[in-house]
Amino acid sequence: MTFELMKLPYAQDALEPVISKEIISYHYGKHHKGYVDNLNKLIKDTAYEDMTLEEIIRESSLDKINNQKYCEGRGSPIFVNAAQVYNHNLYWNSLRPDEPVGTGMTEQTEAYINKHWGSTDRLKKVITNQATKLFGSGWIWICKQDDDKPSVQSTHDAGTPITDPSVTPLLVIDVWEHAYYLQYKNDRADYIEQLWSIINWDNLA
Repeated sequence: MTFELMKLPYAQDALEPVISKEIISYHYGKHHKGYVDNLNKLIKDTAYEDMTLEEIIRESSLDKINNQKYCEGRGSPIFVNAAQVYNHNLYWNSLRPDEPVGTGMTEQTEAYINKHWGSTDRLKKVITNQATKLFGSGWIWICKQDDDKPSVQSTHDAGTPITDPSVTPLLVIDVWEHAYYLQYKNDRADYIEQLWSIINWDNLA
């Protein structure tokens, strides 16, 4: 199986002014594409070659084929590149242009958030708290378990919740510096604050 760089669901300038075209071009066109290209090279002529992306991540997260354990986010090169492809795919789909979609959410999504977090503002605070406290690079996720109960989680580096088959990621925010440094420097909190207007909340419901 050969993996391809996903097509962005919007133009590269569609998230401005929150995320500049320059960042999208660099982040998507260099980093994300690099992970896809590396993954294809790494799995060629291996047992991973005929697996889906999710299967590769779960198998290589413990490097079962080579019988090696891994440290979260720092697994084999195959794990790191496969996980980063998956993580970035969901990240781009977790965002949407401010227009024409607008910054609101459906009543179903709002009811879902209110049920589990009390309010959208409360959920934003939980996300911001985890994002600003995460040391180094990583990801902030909203996931649900098999019982449909959602939670906000963080992973370091290339870590991804789908290593656990009982977890379904719904939405993710990239907090690697290359996701925001060109525009927000080292102010991760400001980056998170500005993202609220382009988050695709309807991924949750």
